[in-house]
Amino acid sequence: MLWVALSFALGTLWARLATGPAHWVPPNWPILASILLLILATLYVKRRSRAASLIALFAIAMLGMARFQLGSAPHTELLPPEFDNQQVEATGFVTRAALPVLETSSLDPDSERTTPETYQQVDIEADQIRCVEDACALSGRLGIRVGLYGQAETVASAREFHYGQRIRMQGRIRLPQTYADPGVFDRRAYLLENGIAATLSAKSTEVEVLPGSGGTRLGALRARVRRMLEFHQSLARKTINALPRDLALILRECRQLLDFRLGSSYLGVA
Repeated sequence: MLWVALSFALGTLWARLATGPAHWVPPNWPILASILLLILATLYVKRRSRAASLIALFAIAMLGMARFQLGSAPHTELLPPEFDNQQVEATGFVTRAALPVLETSSLDPDSERTTPETYQQVDIEADQIRCVEDACALSGRLGIRVGLYGQAETVASAREFHYGQRIRMQGRIRLPQTYADPGVFDRRAYLLENGIAATLSAKSTEVEVLPGSGGTRLGALRARVRRMLEFHQSLARKTINALPRDLALILRECRQLLDFRLGSSYLGVA
């Protein structure tokens, strides 16, 4: 029982140190992983009892991680209403950075010419926020989700920001959107659960990288792993998009047939 308690405590401690306010994975992932590990432990219990015990303890650690994530979410204060829709200058360090993506937007709706544009979503923990037009300032730390736009021909040539960088930018800060319709995804509640209290848009060329850094070593390691996974995911998507046209048509027809079968079974049609 001592090893079981220690495994559960280590899983909880790992969830506390590795995820922070923003959950790295949803809690159903470690629950599923623990179930699979327990099944694997039962297969090894007769042949390799020591390996089965280690696998079972790792499954219990996964349950401890899931238990921590299923607990109450950290309380995050919303952006004060007087700052909503204000032009501000925010300074902080990057806590999460997604890979830049290439978008095309037409300057003229009647024109066929499109201008390549890159977009990168980053989260920052701001420690300095001041209004540009009015005399106002916000003390304390605030989580902000920032959308950075820039002009670039390719993703490789786009300006990119990484975890731990200390940056300063100007943009219009807003409260996260929320809708009162029942059943609609509550984006504001989702962002608050992940420690984000406001959103902001800025141009990547106008972002100033400051000396110094923030975050933790564990957070930097997690960011590198996440970046590697996102890179391989985007590479797999490009590979699928580059498949021959005939193969792509076959896959599309198979998907349509599967959707038809699923719809027919849902409606009770043979």
